[in-house]
Amino acid sequence: MENPRILRRYTDITSVIDILVNKKLTLVNPQFWDDKNDSYFMSIYKEYKSLESLSALCFTSAAETYHHWKIFSGNNNGACVVFNTDSLLNKTSNITGIKADFIKYKTLRDFDSETLLPIDSIPFVKRYAFRDEKEFRIIYESKTVITPTFDLSIDITDIDRVFLSPWLHPSLVSGIKGLLKSISGCSKLKITRSTVVGNENWKKYALKAKND
Repeated sequence: MENPRILRRYTDITSVIDILVNKKLTLVNPQFWDDKNDSYFMSIYKEYKSLESLSALCFTSAAETYHHWKIFSGNNNGACVVFNTDSLLNKTSNITGIKADFIKYKTLRDFDSETLLPIDSIPFVKRYAFRDEKEFRIIYESKTVITPTFDLSIDITDIDRVFLSPWLHPSLVSGIKGLLKSISGCSKLKITRSTVVGNENWKKYALKAKND
């Protein structure tokens, strides 16, 4: 299994505050996911395993991309929490019902040419069209506990940094950074506004272009 140094969770400021205040990540019901192929696979897995509860949370191992910002946090309230991979995996390793793995991307042709899909792999398979997401997923399952969500406890030290939306107005950055840093344990947390759509160093290269 690949194991990059960091995992990114694209979300919004409200969710970031919840993560930092309560020191937890909340795994949620996959029923309402945008990708209905994906949510269907999860529902079939729940049925096959006779589960009372199944919840999940998704991350990406990809470097920062415009695609991830636009699709998962595409407004000025967006944010990206960057986690230390090893720290996060240590949090999940000894919890009953928790599974974590990188998504495997398959084409229809793959399924036509392969043997039957192993049941335990179902939550970690998506269509090849989503391969650029480079997704990592944590799931919680139980045959006895009935709950729509599952809270995974974390420490602030599990977080490498927080990026604020590239569409956040610059005048609001200082106030939001101050708010987040005022949360208990977060005074030293690295918080910056993403420059993916407006990097001054990048713009300088246009001024240096050779004029023939």
